[in-house]
Amino acid sequence: MNSWLLLFLWAIVSLAGTAMAAPAPWLEGTYDLVRVTDSDDHEVAWPREDQTFTLRLTSVPDDPDTYRLHVKIGNNMGCGVHVHTATTDDPRSGQATVTLEPVHSTMMMPPEELFKLEMVLSRVLPQITSIELDAAQQRLTLRGAQGTLVARTNVETKVP
Repeated sequence: MNSWLLLFLWAIVSLAGTAMAAPAPWLEGTYDLVRVTDSDDHEVAWPREDQTFTLRLTSVPDDPDTYRLHVKIGNNMGCGVHVHTATTDDPRSGQATVTLEPVHSTMMMPPEELFKLEMVLSRVLPQITSIELDAAQQRLTLRGAQGTLVARTNVETKVP
């Protein structure tokens, strides 16, 4: 009887230790979009230099390899991000190959300067195949056949 009780307690302690040791999702955080390029590596004109657009990655509960991406330009745009192969030794840095789910968006007509940026994002996001987080340079880079998005880590809201 005592051996079963000890085995049961050992199992609980082992599982609790495993759960506590799980790393925080390395991509999760809020970022400020700073640069968007098209497939020819031409930088897309920013509507206003002082304007900031937020890109947010949140982890999906019960699936450590899936995130939700959200960005608001004029409309709210979002999609799922599936991480396939990740290389990360540091919980704040790494790179991965990814697949993005179809991008959804609200359908309001924003001002023309925002609309142009949204149209580029609508082409770039579905083709993203890699993502890199560089903690030292506080930069998130998403790359694909149709272009690149570069965002700066928002240190006030970045998950450690």
